[in-house]
Amino acid sequence: MLDTMDTFQSLRRKLSKDEINTLPVVNWKGRVELVPAGISSSRAIDTLSKRRVLGFDTETRPVFRKGVIRHPSLIQISDGERVVIFQLQQMKSLDGLVALFENQKILKVGVGVRNDCIQLQPVLPFKPKGFIDLGDIMKRHDIPSCGLRSMTACLFGKRISKRARCSNWEKKRLKAYQVRYAATDAWISRELYLDMKKRGLINAS
Repeated sequence: MLDTMDTFQSLRRKLSKDEINTLPVVNWKGRVELVPAGISSSRAIDTLSKRRVLGFDTETRPVFRKGVIRHPSLIQISDGERVVIFQLQQMKSLDGLVALFENQKILKVGVGVRNDCIQLQPVLPFKPKGFIDLGDIMKRHDIPSCGLRSMTACLFGKRISKRARCSNWEKKRLKAYQVRYAATDAWISRELYLDMKKRGLINAS
């Protein structure tokens, strides 16, 4: 990771796609829990609710035909020690997630979180509280890296893979590379938030 004493000015240089592609890849290599497979949603949510900051992301099956609308298939949440992946279409109850997402005291951090919350409403109606968009933080400081991939490159000097982005997230049995991709996005979101805080990007505006 880059020195946390870097000035804001040094972060304002936009990295090109070619530059990002030369960086080493970083992946979540820790514990992943799939819900409902292997662990109950209530147990998972109870564990996550004990943390102050959670990395948040969703995955939706891509659409290749005009007029077709799909809702998110997965919600990924990281507490730094584990990543929990909720397979929404296979869960019997989503009440626990509603309580978590309406808890103002627990921060849910990620990129494009407002859009994620809107897209979740048809399958998971809730009033979003405690959500923080990392892209908004970067924009406030005139830093052009506002996407998850570009932020990871800018702040950490690492690259996250987007290879699984257009895969089928509705499958009951996700492939290992899908699980790794989904888990990495949630985990790196939390890491980016904590790094921004250390750099003074969060409190200095």
